[in-house]
Amino acid sequence: MNMGDAMSIKRSGLEKHRKTLSVYWFRKELIKAVEDYQVLIIFAEPGTGKSTQIPQYLHEAGYTRRGKIACTQSQRIAATSVATRVSQEMGVQLGQEVGYSIPSDDHTSQKTVLKYMIDGMLLRELLNEPIWRVADYLNATIDLALEIHAKEPPGDVLVFLTCQEEIKAAEKILKHSRIRGIFICPVYSNLPTERVARIFQPAPIGARKIVLATDVAETLLSIVGIGYVVDPGYCQKKFYNPMIGTVSLRVNPISKASAHARAAAAAVSGPTTPGKCFLLYTDNCYETEFHDKSPSEIKRTNLARVVLYLKSLGIRDLFNFDFMDPPSIQTLLETLDLLRTLGAINELGELTKDGRLMAEFGIDHPIRKAISSRKFQNI
Repeated sequence: MNMGDAMSIKRSGLEKHRKTLSVYWFRKELIKAVEDYQVLIIFAEPGTGKSTQIPQYLHEAGYTRRGKIACTQSQRIAATSVATRVSQEMGVQLGQEVGYSIPSDDHTSQKTVLKYMIDGMLLRELLNEPIWRVADYLNATIDLALEIHAKEPPGDVLVFLTCQEEIKAAEKILKHSRIRGIFICPVYSNLPTERVARIFQPAPIGARKIVLATDVAETLLSIVGIGYVVDPGYCQKKFYNPMIGTVSLRVNPISKASAHARAAAAAVSGPTTPGKCFLLYTDNCYETEFHDKSPSEIKRTNLARVVLYLKSLGIRDLFNFDFMDPPSIQTLLETLDLLRTLGAINELGELTKDGRLMAEFGIDHPIRKAISSRKFQNI
């Protein structure tokens, strides 16, 4: 018996075993439920095939054409062993179509569509990539920049990405590609000044400069030599949720104003040739998902410090204050409630002694924590 026959017999045995599992008899109902409901909770005894079979059913139903399927396990050994079993049942090499991700061991590839991981790894990915299409969009953006380098006339390339992490990932991919003749310049808000200055310098002779930038590049002075812009149409912004009192980073579509600003960066690619802007979004996306302008910072950040500052200036009626761009009433109410809880203002909305300290040193200063700790100890 040769190796191929042995593998065929083994797969046949695994296929027969799959049909003996309890979940097998409900596979059609499960797929229908997934189609009908956004959230589905499945209860079943251990050993019924939840972790090994349901991801395969979804794969067979075509869901992996839309993206990867993640399956979490509570222990590292469970993630690795289940991934190994599923790869055997599917007849693929572990780490290819089926892989696992655990701390210090990412056994996946670009082909991976079923990914087994411990809970913490999934949470980390969700925090780092808050929108599902990040990996595909990043690869598409890099591929387009390299295609411009290979096919277009001289002129530097400005690539817009959403955050520092994406820029570092893109820089790493470009360096590992070993493509000749590219000079990579990253740009993000907390980049050292001397490194930011590199983007205004010409590329070395015989090289094309590729600038990887966040939306901070929309407000920079014109970068001499930029002939091509790659715009995926996304940006990352901080948003404050007054209902739960937290600030989160979101990746959202840019505004129409930002889209025009990015396109304008492609000034000229030569003495007579106009620049080009390559868009990774459709006209329909531009019309339906892009607002005319980005929401102002006052509408998406924590107003606690602003309110404390205004109170310290003697402004009592914030609801009738002449803001250039007024925040919502709900946000103001939630902010005042938070400041009352911290003891920064009293029931009349007047600034307290502790509130004056917070206004002077900042709401996020350690003194605020000390004040809050003292108050809660007295409750």
